[in-house]
Amino acid sequence: MLKRFALLAAAVMALAGGGMGIATAAPPVTLGGGSGITLGDGGQDIYDCTLTTIGNDASGRLVGLTAAHCVSPA
Repeated sequence: MLKRFALLAAAVMALAGGGMGIATAAPPVTLGGGSGITLGDGGQDIYDCTLTTIGNDASGRLVGLTAAHCVSPA
């Protein structure tokens, strides 16, 4: 009986600890002049553009200006 309990305890510990790991996120992406962006409506890509600059407006919203190099990917 003790042997079975020991085997069961070892199996539970192995399963509980074996699936655990450290989750890591992808590194942040730097955007700036020359970066490519895709503009769309959530369902399809409408334009692929090149950024000239990116920053925050007076209200703190993230905004970007394109270099007017936009093309339709379709």
